[in-house]
Amino acid sequence: MALSSHPPRTATHQPRLALFAAFASIWVFVLVALGAFTTSIGAGMAFVDWPLSNGSVNPAGWLNDIAMFAEHSHRLSGATMGLIAIALAIWLYRTESRAWLRRLGWVGLVIVGLQGVIGGQRVLLDATHVPGFAMSLGQMLRVPHGVLAQLYICVLIAIAAACSKSWIEQPLAIS
Repeated sequence: MALSSHPPRTATHQPRLALFAAFASIWVFVLVALGAFTTSIGAGMAFVDWPLSNGSVNPAGWLNDIAMFAEHSHRLSGATMGLIAIALAIWLYRTESRAWLRRLGWVGLVIVGLQGVIGGQRVLLDATHVPGFAMSLGQMLRVPHGVLAQLYICVLIAIAAACSKSWIEQPLAIS
């Protein structure tokens, strides 16, 4: 029988995991704020391609044009959120004894993946008009994109709270 190279799953407080979960919760607010700013200034379609921006990871002129800056910053912060979600899900899977919390990490990862796909389809389908509606298919995707963002905020806050020292070490009050 092979010995595991990672620490055993534990319900004890893991300060680094708690800090990382809190960081993820803060990062998602940055991401949503950038998305809200992008939408508010009407810059959501500053680039008509996806996943690249004007065919590049670092498109020319994006630091000089506010619309391009807003949209590209939102995309970059979304990609960063995806990496954070992957790391958090794996970390929870490898070290967390509470099955519900491990599952919540995977749920969060799925939500982030869906967010990326919906955001990309929002761009790619912006010119696809739906008969009988006054908006494009891409514009219709604004609603699920926004709703999933709020759901993901809730998931991350729940994970961060469950990883906190006060949550783990606080005795359960039973009356």
